[in-house]
Amino acid sequence: MKASTGSSTATSSRLTSLPTRLNKIAETLRREYCRKHNYPWIVAYSGGKDSTLLLQMVWETVAALPAVRRRRSILIVGNDTLVESPLVIHHLRDSLKAIGAAASEQGMPVDIRVTTPAIDQTFWVSVIGRGYIPPTRNFRWCTDRMKIRPTSRLLKDIVGEHGGAFLLIGTRRSESQNRQRGMDRRKVSAGKANDHDSVEGCRIFSPLADLDDDDVWMVLMQRRPIRFQHGAQDALAPPSL
Repeated sequence: MKASTGSSTATSSRLTSLPTRLNKIAETLRREYCRKHNYPWIVAYSGGKDSTLLLQMVWETVAALPAVRRRRSILIVGNDTLVESPLVIHHLRDSLKAIGAAASEQGMPVDIRVTTPAIDQTFWVSVIGRGYIPPTRNFRWCTDRMKIRPTSRLLKDIVGEHGGAFLLIGTRRSESQNRQRGMDRRKVSAGKANDHDSVEGCRIFSPLADLDDDDVWMVLMQRRPIRFQHGAQDALAPPSL
């Protein structure tokens, strides 16, 4: 019983401090966005809870700036592996369409892109044409070929055009022990960017790194997140935290 009470107290304490922690994330985003260089932001978006919160915070931070200071372009990037469930890909594409419409209405420097694997890297070419076994827990060849490579190709194009880029991702330490170990090994911090492992000139930024599941769900419940099903007018709502 005492352990349960202690756990509840810790959770309550974290939620009480959540507005302060969110303000710190917003300030970090604002400071980075307002730097003198014009390297574009690429926001990785899947439509899941973490990428939705990341995009929400990026949007709110940039929307709060005067229009003349919204000079750095923001590219919101989704990925279609071409073997997704129809419900999943419809959710992604419909929400991106609504976000794009909202960006036009609100004068946000936002563009939308969906990456897909090269034809020779697609699932069916790999399985039927090359004889690969279907992906397993220990042989997850699909992630590299159908997600990482298409995004890396886009990042290289953007870096080549602009001289640099920042990739914003919604990864968090509390997702799993493996995620925590990996982020700790790379010294990932919510307050600074790290070099991309394979794309020279690209920096990776994980603003949500230190939030846990309760934090994410609390914000999404108290702020109306991006809602693809209700059209552009509901793509962004004012915060209540």
